[in-house]
Amino acid sequence: MNETSPQKKLGVLDFLKMIYNGHPEYSLIAVKAPIDETVQAFIEFREGQQTKERRDYKTFGMKERKIVSRTIQCEQNIPIRRSKAVYDDDEGGEEVAWGILFLQVYDSEWTVILRSLCWLKYELYDVPKEAKALSAKLQTKTITLMEEDTSGAIVYELLENGELLEKFESAAGYEEFYFESKLREKPDIYFNWYPDEDEDYDPDQEYDVSAEPRNQFVDAFFRELGIYLPACYPVSDEGNPALAVMETSENTINRADWVSVEEKLEDDRN
Repeated sequence: MNETSPQKKLGVLDFLKMIYNGHPEYSLIAVKAPIDETVQAFIEFREGQQTKERRDYKTFGMKERKIVSRTIQCEQNIPIRRSKAVYDDDEGGEEVAWGILFLQVYDSEWTVILRSLCWLKYELYDVPKEAKALSAKLQTKTITLMEEDTSGAIVYELLENGELLEKFESAAGYEEFYFESKLREKPDIYFNWYPDEDEDYDPDQEYDVSAEPRNQFVDAFFRELGIYLPACYPVSDEGNPALAVMETSENTINRADWVSVEEKLEDDRN
């Protein structure tokens, strides 16, 4: 990337605008700790896991399945470059590579872990456990953020020293939302899921991520915590992991590490 002055930004809107130009599913964790400590603690947690909670093919219920083999790779300071194309699902967009990204954001106490982009499957079960383990291990705060496309549900969980401080969950199509907190009262937010009922509604107007009340609520909370989620994604440049950054988030990331975890589960059909 061009060598220009770093910039400090806050909030989640740059990230959400990027992800909504593609497939709006993702999972991430922000950890209030240095990147080296966070990567090490994450790897140690994954190395110590003996089982995973997965769906049983016979009963369709959840059960613990034994991990029979595991391979973990880590590369520090992977290349950071500008995105070559508009991030979307159309022809010409860059392909998102598989891998877990750890981001050191400029002038921030938080390390951002991009667990998955454009999909949300097993992360739905794994990410909350990882966040809890990291919070307890490092005796610090962690916050998760996940969104699922089919239901349109978005959820975050804030923890400190392994204990839940606040949880927010909102599903598309419902004005009511779930909220529990040891920090504050339930906010008064109105989610209008039927904008065509508004007098000023323009059906030809492009969807504005920043105008959605629940996104504004999440953005304000992340800003209050001092967290910035960059608009970026992992790519493979000639077979090597790299980080592609959208123009809106250029010069906000000091360092990016890439971690690959491959596990074989007992009775795995993959």
